[in-house]
Formats: sequence, structure tokens, C-alpha cells
Amino acid sequence: MEELFSYQVTAADPSGIAGYSVNDTVHFQISTTGLITNATALDVGVYVLEVTAIDTWGNELTTVITITVTDVTAPTWVTLPTDQEVTAGEPFSYQVTATDPSGIGNYSVNDTVHFHVSATGVITNASVLELGVYGLIVTVEDIYGNELTAVITVTVVAVPPVDNTLLIAAAAGAGAIVVVLVLFMFMRKKTG
Repeated sequence: MEELFSYQVTAADPSGIAGYSVNDTVHFQISTTGLITNATALDVGVYVLEVTAIDTWGNELTTVITITVTDVTAPTWVTLPTDQEVTAGEPFSYQVTATDPSGIGNYSVNDTVHFHVSATGVITNASVLELGVYGLIVTVEDIYGNELTAVITVTVVAVPPVDNTLLIAAAAGAGAIVVVLVLFMFMRKKTG
């Protein structure tokens, strides 16, 4: 949404004021009563505007106004970061993504002992993660210092036990096949 810039200037002259003008008519316009407004959406930056008042005799008086446009809007999450779970001993990697019209400056996390976050928002483990729950505050900052944060937990769980039931059944089945083959071979030799 475009912000409206509006600033009133007033000059006085015994002969009367015929009008006003500004030097930057690409970005600004001024009415005959001295109301300055933006003619287009203003980008972040500093604008030096020369404002001239003209009396009815054509005499001019010029002043300089500096207009500073700042970005005060924080980035937004493309997808809100969510809690994560990882198995002990496995590497952790989670992508967070934010957007901002001015551009993303950097991502950061509060726990730099256990985690690292890249310039593109990929969070990875910076050390071996022990079993437990790690609270992370993930922050993204735009190029003008406006911040957005999300709080997530990373839960490190134990390696699930291996279900040996199928392995035992497979081994028993393989053993039975071997016994049948041995018996078959033995019977064949006896008849042959």
C-alpha cells in the first residue's frame, strides 16, 4: 500500500502569491495553495526538494526541504516455522523462508552452540545434538533492521529399537529351507 506524503508550505507577500513549484516533479507535486504530495510511490531514501514560492510580480523565494522515507515494515514468513523432530545421531536441517519488499538482510538463531543458520535460512546442527528438547528463537531481519521472530522446538529422540520379529522369522524360515534341502539331498543319495 502506498503511503501518502503531505506537507503544507505557506509564503506571504504584500503583492500576493501567484503559485508554488518544486524541482522534483517525478516524485512530488505541489498545489497552487502550497500543498506538497507525492506523485508516485516513494522508495526508501532521502529526497532533497527545492520548493519555490512565486509572487504576482514574478519574484521567487526558494527553500530546501529534506524528505526521508524509511522502511518500518518487518519481513513476513512465507511459511510459519514449525516444531521439528530429529533422531539422535542424524544431521538436522530445516529451511525457514521469509520475504520482504526491501530484501532480506540475514537470518539468526538464539542458540549458536547447537545450531547454525545460513544466509538463505537453512538451520543445521552446529554440534552433535544430545537427546532432549532445544528451544530456538529464529529471527529474520530485512536490510533496514526490521525484524520478525518465530519460536520453535527441536526435539532429539532416541534411535527406535529394531523390531527383530521379522528378522527372527526370516532366519527361522531360511533355516527350515536349509533343513529341507539337506534332507532332500540325503534322501536322493540314498535312493540313487
